[in-house]
Amino acid sequence: MSDIFLCLFFRDIKCVSIAQSELKGYAYALGTAYVNGYVPVDTKDIASDLVDDLRQAFGELLDENEWMSEETIVLAQEKLDLIEQLVAWDDSILDNDGIDAFYDGVRKRGHSAI
Repeated sequence: MSDIFLCLFFRDIKCVSIAQSELKGYAYALGTAYVNGYVPVDTKDIASDLVDDLRQAFGELLDENEWMSEETIVLAQEKLDLIEQLVAWDDSILDNDGIDAFYDGVRKRGHSAI
């Protein structure tokens, strides 16, 4: 590999690592920009409906089940009820005031490798 390729490659990795940094990185803002610019409005609703349908179908299978004991079916239903639905993105990334508050006090600083 050429030196220029390696330089550009590692520069890109450094940029991505800074952008995704847990400590006030830009992932929150980049996620917002991506969702606003590239994701159709109904995407999250469609995915949420799909998960709801799967959850309902699994519950129906448990109700119709003949080979599991009653105790196991009850435990499986409790487990099904505890499943947390995490689909697409958190709605907070679309709240501009929340994003502004999150980045309040963050100053731009230079990075010699970029």
